[in-house]
Amino acid sequence: MASCVISGRVDESVRDKVSPILKRAGMSAGDLVKSLWEHVALTREIPSFEAEKAVCDAHSPYDDFISYCDTLPPSDAWFNGMDREGMRDVLAGEHA
Repeated sequence: MASCVISGRVDESVRDKVSPILKRAGMSAGDLVKSLWEHVALTREIPSFEAEKAVCDAHSPYDDFISYCDTLPPSDAWFNGMDREGMRDVLAGEHA
């Protein structure tokens, strides 16, 4: 199947919000655009994002939390394989 290049522009702030989400999903910006175009071709409708945009424009503590998590350094995962009791002991020690 032949392919073509489609380009577009978004605000840097939008790019900065979306990039970590795409990374977690294992997608590129091109994958996202391709998915949208394929959806429109399949449904023959352009999705309406206005209702979602109103929700997204509101201040979201969840978005703040996710943004904060994205700034954290990678974990050394010292707790991998720890059972419930071990985790409880660690947490009890930190909050005693």
